[in-house]
Formats: sequence, C-alpha cells, structure tokens
Amino acid sequence: MSLKLPALRFNRTFAFGAALILLAAGVLIGTLSEQAYRAQKLREIEIQAAIVAESVTAPLMFNDTAAAQDLANALAANPQVRAVSIYGADGVLAAAYRRIGDDTALPTRPEISEPRFQSAFAEITRPALRDGQTQGFVYLRFDRDSVVARLARYAAIGLLVIMAALVLIVAGAAQGALARANEELLAKANALADTNAQLNKEIEQRQEAEEALLQSRKMEAIGQLTGGVAHDFNNLLMVIAGGLRMLEKQNEERRAKAMEAMKQAVDRGAGLTRQLLAFARRQTLRMETIDAGRQLTGMREMLERSLRADILLDMAIAPGLPPIKTDPGQFELAVLNLAVNARDAMQKGGLLTITANAAHGGRTVEVIVKDTGTGIAPEILERIFEPYFTTKQIGEGTGLGLSQVYGFVQQSGGDVRIESEVGHGASVILSLPASDEPLPAPAPAPAIETAQRPRAVLVVEDDDGVADTVQSMLDELGHKVTRARSADEALQFLSRDGGYDFVFSDIVMPGGKSGVELAQDLARTKPTLPVLLTTGYSGNQDIDQRYPVLRKPYQIHELQAAIADLMRRSAHP
Repeated sequence: MSLKLPALRFNRTFAFGAALILLAAGVLIGTLSEQAYRAQKLREIEIQAAIVAESVTAPLMFNDTAAAQDLANALAANPQVRAVSIYGADGVLAAAYRRIGDDTALPTRPEISEPRFQSAFAEITRPALRDGQTQGFVYLRFDRDSVVARLARYAAIGLLVIMAALVLIVAGAAQGALARANEELLAKANALADTNAQLNKEIEQRQEAEEALLQSRKMEAIGQLTGGVAHDFNNLLMVIAGGLRMLEKQNEERRAKAMEAMKQAVDRGAGLTRQLLAFARRQTLRMETIDAGRQLTGMREMLERSLRADILLDMAIAPGLPPIKTDPGQFELAVLNLAVNARDAMQKGGLLTITANAAHGGRTVEVIVKDTGTGIAPEILERIFEPYFTTKQIGEGTGLGLSQVYGFVQQSGGDVRIESEVGHGASVILSLPASDEPLPAPAPAPAIETAQRPRAVLVVEDDDGVADTVQSMLDELGHKVTRARSADEALQFLSRDGGYDFVFSDIVMPGGKSGVELAQDLARTKPTLPVLLTTGYSGNQDIDQRYPVLRKPYQIHELQAAIADLMRRSAHP
C-alpha cells in the first residue's frame, strides 16, 4: 500500500499567497540577517576598542605620545579601520591615524559612546582605565558595507529562499569566511596583547632605571654633605685630641677626671664621624663583636637626654645575652633614631620601653623599642623604611632615620619589622644574628715611646690648628718639622732642600693639588722619599694603595706607629 499526498490546486490565490509567504520569509530572513550582522559588527568593534584601550593605557600613564602614535599606526594593518584617535585624561589629542580618503574629521574632544552605526561607517569611543582610574580615551572608526553591498546581500537572501540548496552552500561559505575573519581578528588581538605586554615590561624597566638614578643622585648629594661635614669635624677633633695630650703632660691630678671625660667626648665624636662617612659610602663599616646589653645600658644617659621630661624610659635587658657582630656606632645610632621617632610619636608624654632578649634558641638577639604613641597607619607602614619618606613637617625630619635602621640591620645580616596599631603605639623589633666569636678584652692604652732616631719631616697641611697639633706631636716624638700649606709649596721646599726623611701630607686641601697627587708627583721625581697620607674625608678620589693612610682623628701613639711602619716599609720595599 502506498501513501499519496493530496493534490494541491494551483491558482492565482495560492501563487499570490505563496509569493506573499516567500516575500515575508525573505523580508524576515533579511531583517534577521541585518540585525545579526549589525550585532556581530558592533561586538567586533567593541572587542577591538577594548584591546586598543588596554594597550594604550601604559603610554598614557607615562605621557609617552610616541608609543601611543606607534600603536595607532599599527592599527592600519586592519583594512576595516578608517581612523583612530587617542586622547589623554584631560581630553587633549595625543595620537591619531586616518586612512587616506577618509575626509570625516576626528572628534576634537572625546565623548564616551557605545558602538554605533553612522551613514557610512561605525564608530565607538571608550575610556582607557587602569585600576579604576581613567588614563585617557580611544576613538575608533570602521568601514560599513555600502548600500550596494547590503542590497546585494538581500538579493542573495531572496535567492536563498527560492533555491534552498544554494542558500546552504552560500551560508556555509559565509560561515567559513566569518570563522576565518574571527581567527584573523583573534590573531591580531593576541599580537596586540603581546605587544602591550612587551611595552609594559619596557616601561617597568625604564621606571626602575629612573628610580635607581634618582636614588643614586640623592645619595650622592647627601654623601657630599656628610663627607664635607666629616672633614671639618675631624680637623676640630684633631686639635682637641692633640691639646688633651699636651695637657696630660702636666700631670695635674685635679684635671684628670675632666680630661678623661673630654677624651671620651673625642672618642664619641670620632665614632660619629665614622657613622657620617659610612652613611656617605666613604668608609667601610667597622664590624666588632659586642655585648648588646652592655651597649644599651651604656646608652641610657644619652637616651634620657634625647627624650622629654614627660617620657619615662624603661630598659629590660635579659642577662647572659649572646654576643653579636656589628658596627657599635651604627647600632647606637639605630637605637637613638628609634628613640627619637618614638619621642615624636608621644606628643603628650608616655612610656618608652627598650628590651633585649635572646631568641630562636640563642641564634639571634632581639632588641625591641616600644612606645605608647599614636601608632602608624597601614598605608604609612608600607613605606616606613623608604629613604626620604617622612610624615613630619618640613624642618622636623629628614626621612633618613628609619632608612638608616633598615640598612644597618640588613648589613649586619639581620631583619627588622614593625608592629603597630593606630592609637596603640608601635614596636620596632631588631633581630640580629648571634656571633660565635668571643667578646674582645679591653685593649690597654699603649705607652708612648720617644722615637729612637729623629727624622726630618715635611708636614703638608692647610689647616693651621691641625698643623700646630701635628707639629706638637712630632716635636714630642723627637722629629724636626717643616710645614707647607699646600702641595705646590711643599714641592718648592723639596726643590730647595732635599734633606727630608719623609713627607706627611693631608689628602684634601682647597685648590691646587691633593695629597694623593703630591705623592704621585714625588714618586716620579723623588721615588725614594717615603710619603704618609692622612685624612678625615677622601671625597671621590681613589687613594693610591702604594701610600699608607692615617685616619683622623688619631692619637700620638697611632702617629708613632704609622711613622715606624712607613720607615720600615721604605727600608725594605
């Protein structure tokens, strides 16, 4: 048995109805196709604009108009792009590209808009954001299919309605072309993303280099300042130390106590000079094995003088602390910096507690400086150790105190951390590694012995006070002294009289030649004449390792030992 379909009557009404149905179907299909095309086109435009906005964020952040222009020119590779304009956050045009033949003017000011169609093109304006902040704006203009192209597409749709097979073939071909177009767009998006990543990397590297250069310039400036102060301060200390030595020769018992106190002041001043030079990167830190508890206890009087009367100092030092190896002067300076910061945080008075304990099974010593001040906000705590960062008013702080603490602890192989809560004070914990080396025994003051053989000495020193002090020391050691105020004057003396056993010259002298240059000249003209150099500050000069250097301030026994070593080296070169 076979099934037959009922015969359909063919008449005008049926044909008209079928025609209307086909027409309606064609119109419906055309309308849906147009809507789909517009939606797809707008999505592509929006994706392209998002990629460009993300890529241009970094150049806009650093006002790099050249990089922004390079990015705009790169979009010329997309044949659908008619024009591109990139604006800064202030709306000023930073970069632009317009295809030849596009005579439509670019927007003078950016106005954010969703992707939209105009009569002959599609356009979009969107912001370029980074971390929620607007860095600028991007405007893109794309080609739109011409009227002829759209009509041809609708005619093709009509044919698809009439010839279903052809419709499927054309649709498949169109789908494949669309897929290829999407793949090309994705490849271009990936290429733009890679370019953006490389650009961001180069920007970060340049920013790091600029920050390093800025930090280097800051440290060079502070180094010049502290180095100059150290030079003048050492000259003063040299006069004081020599004068104390002369007073000591009088053996007046009633002055013994005062003289001892003055000697300690000289030693403390010399330690301060070493700290200045170390901070200026002009001198290597003096690492010694010390007792942190004894060091802190000895600082109590100095710390109390540094605080106000309304601040109570409490020190809790655990007995039997293991020794630590560090620079004692830098250690004291770090604790003093922390105490001063704590004082400034307790404007209405309070309690400053300094404790020292062994930690981690005796492998480290923790020094804790705790105050009852205002505390530190989290956003400030993140930057607390940055050089030159300070929350104090101009003239009240340099921002270098905590930076010195951080650098000192790091150089000592330790760690530093801060625990604080706003309104509940702050605690700074210095964790320093314990040392296996024993504490050194106090060195007795060496006895002064008169030189066995007098020497003829040419002293080259521009400072009158220092020159008088050095001459007094050399006279006491039995030497015959002639003084020159500059390197040029010393060369004149040497050209007239060659009967000098050695030359004792300062390194840094105003104008003309330095002590190092004088020594190098003598090495060429008088190679057998020994030269001893001295300085409290070496500046940027590289001291020739052929010449011994006696650091200011020095005692008479140190001068005597340096001369003996110089003559021994000259006798056995």
